[in-house]
Amino acid sequence: MSPTKAKGKSPVTLSMTGYGHAVKENGQVRIEVEIKTVNNRFIDISFKMPRSYLCIEHRLKDAVKSVLSRGKVDVYISRTPLDAKAVEVAFNRPLFEKYYGIYLELCKITEADKVPLTKVVSEILHVRDVLSYDDSKDLDESESELVVEVLREALNRVIEMRRREGEVLCEEVLRRLSGLSSLKQKIEAEALGNSAQKMRLLEERLKELSPDIVSDRERLAMEAAYLADKVDVTEELKRLESHLAQFNETLSRSPQGRKLDFIVQELYREFNTIASKAQSGEIQGLVIDAKVELEKIREQIQNIE
Repeated sequence: MSPTKAKGKSPVTLSMTGYGHAVKENGQVRIEVEIKTVNNRFIDISFKMPRSYLCIEHRLKDAVKSVLSRGKVDVYISRTPLDAKAVEVAFNRPLFEKYYGIYLELCKITEADKVPLTKVVSEILHVRDVLSYDDSKDLDESESELVVEVLREALNRVIEMRRREGEVLCEEVLRRLSGLSSLKQKIEAEALGNSAQKMRLLEERLKELSPDIVSDRERLAMEAAYLADKVDVTEELKRLESHLAQFNETLSRSPQGRKLDFIVQELYREFNTIASKAQSGEIQGLVIDAKVELEKIREQIQNIE
């Protein structure tokens, strides 16, 4: 059975954290596949498997890439022959004798008591290359198909876990997004009042400086237009509305992690501009709250595929 990216017709949010394990055998060999995935900007796949499987590594990579688009993917494949006669283990006697000779020499030098022979032999046999198993034989087609089949089954389980994790991430991000939209509306309301207040302050200030200027309606209109343009955040609020809608729409697709990260950067930019232009303590406080929500959203989407 081939793994799929999502069940149903609608795309879903997938986390990049996942784990899958599968085991199968065909009478001659037992294949076990373990897959672990974590977040990463791109797709990075690494295999630890018998040398005889190197010839099908490209098939295995293609199988992974067909269902995963981002993440660090570690694939562990083990092969256990079920027929003892088919297993060939080589004993490197010269290497064993070399290690054993070193042991005897050390006993003489240190005048230490000899360790029980069974323990010495066991330790030396665990040294690399003293015993070796030949796993470089040609791979037959039936075993190749079995390896791919077990890999796909493990991938299915990875996808299931990534889907469950993704649902939790999506719910959290949507909740934060709703809060961000609410803060945007509060900023919009404050911005309207802020503009009117600035106009009143301007008139009062001009009266203090020169009553004649206030009577000059044309001059006053020019000053007001300049001030209004300086503190007006209408365009930024419109772009915020657009970015929030785009974020929500992008979240309904899969994969979408990179684009979401880009939209968050744009949201940061607009909020910063609003804070600098509005010159209002209330608006700057709301912007700080919005940036706190954005940071929490950014943390969540770092693990979205």
